[in-house]
Amino acid sequence: MLAVTTQGKIEDGGALGSVIVIDTEGAWRGERVKQIATTRFGLSGDEVLSNVRVATCYTNDGLGHVCNEAAALCADPSLCVKLLIVDSIMALARVQYQGRGELADRQCALGRILKQLKMLAVEFNIAVLVTNQVMSSPDSGGMVGPPIAKACGGHVLAHAVTTRIQFKKGRGAQRKCKLHDSPTLAEAECEFFITDGGLADEE
Repeated sequence: MLAVTTQGKIEDGGALGSVIVIDTEGAWRGERVKQIATTRFGLSGDEVLSNVRVATCYTNDGLGHVCNEAAALCADPSLCVKLLIVDSIMALARVQYQGRGELADRQCALGRILKQLKMLAVEFNIAVLVTNQVMSSPDSGGMVGPPIAKACGGHVLAHAVTTRIQFKKGRGAQRKCKLHDSPTLAEAECEFFITDGGLADEE
């Protein structure tokens, strides 16, 4: 939905710009962008999709190279890039670095990539969105309840991002959203639904 709304008019909340998506999980679906564009906004799905540049990444080391290539695209004024999405930031690192013995190397690599992304955001005045995975913390539930899911990436990721939002699956199309940390907003929660036209307050 962000890939669509970013291209809209500024007075309607858009940024009149194009989008870069770095896909590390093979989860990107261009047909979903077209569906939202036509169903919700009455736009040409093909035209909207043509303004989204997608790079698929298969290794954590390769993610850094793709970020460099993204910088070249951001520097091109004809593209007018306004949003960079990384989905997800931890997927490749969790595969490449395994066990506590490689934790320090993983966090260093993660820190370098996050620094690249922050530099892109500042230098080119773009928004950067990174999605993350969660992991089960076996020692968190104790005897009372199930293990609690916590975000991957530890403090390196938590301190690098400006605003942190957590999503949980509800019943059917319902999702729950919680704002965990923001420099300008207080903690809050809300519910929304996933529809053919994107996110909505009602099903």
